[in-house]
Amino acid sequence: MLIKITDLDERIVEQLKQMTGEKTASKAVAKAAMKMPQLKEQLDNYKNANEVLSNQLTRRKEKINRIKEAVKVLSEI
Repeated sequence: MLIKITDLDERIVEQLKQMTGEKTASKAVAKAAMKMPQLKEQLDNYKNANEVLSNQLTRRKEKINRIKEAVKVLSEI
């Protein structure tokens, strides 16, 4: 298979070569392209996990604020 790389920034090509361990631009781009679906799925999983954790953090902060308010009310008694 022959892949011709024409309009790709040389810095990106060098990064891909370094990241993939390939010596040629075409192999590096092909390897990165083949990895893309797996990386996209992994990114989506991380985003979902981040959203879950963010929601948990928000709920816990709200709970802490309610506890602080309760402590304040109790300390005034």
